[in-house]
Amino acid sequence: ELLTVPGMQPLRQQLLSSAMEFYDDFTQDRENSREMLVELASAHYRIGVIRGELGQEEPSSISNDKSIELFEKLLDGENDGLDVRLGLAKSLFRAKRYYETVPLCREILEANAKHAETRSLLANTYNSLAIGDNKGKVKIATALEYHQQSLALRESLVREFPGNPNYLAQLGSTLNNLGVLLSRQRRTREALAMFQRGNSYKAEAYELAPQTISWGRWLSIGLKNVATIQAQLGAQNDALQSYEQNVGVRRKLAFENAAVPSLKGELHQAWMDLANYQRELMLTAKANRSLKAAQEVLENIPRSTPGELFDLAIVYGALSLPTESSAESPSENETERQRYADLAMETIAKAI
Repeated sequence: ELLTVPGMQPLRQQLLSSAMEFYDDFTQDRENSREMLVELASAHYRIGVIRGELGQEEPSSISNDKSIELFEKLLDGENDGLDVRLGLAKSLFRAKRYYETVPLCREILEANAKHAETRSLLANTYNSLAIGDNKGKVKIATALEYHQQSLALRESLVREFPGNPNYLAQLGSTLNNLGVLLSRQRRTREALAMFQRGNSYKAEAYELAPQTISWGRWLSIGLKNVATIQAQLGAQNDALQSYEQNVGVRRKLAFENAAVPSLKGELHQAWMDLANYQRELMLTAKANRSLKAAQEVLENIPRSTPGELFDLAIVYGALSLPTESSAESPSENETERQRYADLAMETIAKAI
C-alpha cells in the first residue's frame, strides 16, 4: 500500500532492484519441464520490465528477447495455452514487434472474447501502430483507423470496469490522440471536444491513482491541448483557465514527486505557457508574476554537488524536448528548446 502514495520513487526503485535480484536467481539452473519453461520465460519478461523501469534499456531488451525465445519454443500448437500465447504477445509488444502482436491477440480473443488483459494489450498495440516510431510517418487515414480500433476496445473495457484507473487513463489517451489528428486536419472544434472528453477520463484516473506520474502528465498534456485550441478559437477566458489548470496539475506532480527532477522542468514550462498567453492578452502584471514563478522553479533547484547538477541537467533535458501527443506543431519554440539542450550539456560537463 505504501507504493500507492505519491513520491515513493526511491523506495520503488529499491524494491525493483530487489525484485530483479530474485528473478535473476530464479532464471539460473531451472529444469526444462514445460511448467518451468513457462515460469522461466515469464521471469525473463519481468526482468525486462524491471530493468526498463530502472532505466537499463540494453539489459532490458536482452531479457525481453530471451523471454520471446523461450515462449516461441513453447508455441507448438498443442500445449501452448493462454499463458504462453499471452506471454509471447506481451513480450513482442515490449519489443515493438506490433505486427506480430496483433494476430496473437486476435487468436486469444477468438477463443476467449472477453479476456480483458488481451483486449487491453491489443488496444495498446493499435495505439502504438497509430503513433508510429517516427512522428509523421503514419498516414493520417491509417492512424485514424488504428485509433478507432483502439478506441472501441478501450471504451468497452471502461464500460465493463468503470473504476479501473488504467483503463480510464488509456481511453483518455486514445481520445487525446484522436484530437491531435483532428487538429492536424484543421477540424478545430471537433478536436476540442475530443480533448475535453479525454481529459475527463484522465482526470478520473489520476484522482483514483495519484501515485501514477504518467496519468498526471497525460492530463497536463490534454489541458495544454485544450488551452491551445481554445486560444485559436478566441475563447480567451476559457484558454486562460485551462492554462491555469495545467499549472495546478504540474505543481501537484512536482511537489508530490520530488525525486523526479524532470517534473520541475515541466512545471517551469507550464508557468511559461501561461505567462506567454497572458502577455499575448496584454495582461502584463499577471504575466510578470507567472514569469517570476517559472524562474523560481529553476532557481530553487540545488546545484552544489555532481548529483544535483545531473538532476538539473535532467530538468534542462526535459525542457529541450517537444511535448508528445500535443496539438502544437513540433517546430514551435525550436530555438528555446535548443537553448535548453545546450544548457543540459553544459551542466553535465560541470557535473563530470
